[in-house]
Amino acid sequence: MENMVFFLMKNNFFIILHNIGSARTVDLFAKACYGLDFSNVIVTKASSSAAMAGVPEAQKLAFKQGKNLLFLADLSDAIELLKPVFLYMFAPKTHAERVFSPEEAVEKAKNGIVFLIFGGSLSGLTRKELSQGLSVHLDLPGDIGTLGVATIALFQLHNQLKTQETTPS
Repeated sequence: MENMVFFLMKNNFFIILHNIGSARTVDLFAKACYGLDFSNVIVTKASSSAAMAGVPEAQKLAFKQGKNLLFLADLSDAIELLKPVFLYMFAPKTHAERVFSPEEAVEKAKNGIVFLIFGGSLSGLTRKELSQGLSVHLDLPGDIGTLGVATIALFQLHNQLKTQETTPS
């Protein structure tokens, strides 16, 4: 039963890569998500090689691993379709409201779908995009890029979910 709760909780997380132009980044992002056992990846506002080669490769990977990949025109489409209860917008420390809390994210996911949104462009998410959710950052000594931030955040979240799985209610 505990494994079922872990599985259901993890399925409430949708990991989003927004505004991306690099095929390689889409591929590596999907591998990081799926490798940490998150099943739901969304790519929004993909352009250039990301749209033409990255998304098809990531879809192939998702299919082979029994995971999900959704490709949408914009972030607003994902919000409209899935109606998340909470959005975490990952940003540099200078643009974020506070540090990301995996414990809080797990609590939010008990009430429905939670988005973890990462900006794929060098400039990250715009101020308008950041205003759609809670802008968060990781407490790191420097900039490690979108893939690094996403991987660490998902690893923290994965560990928090595993901790909750083994902790009696």
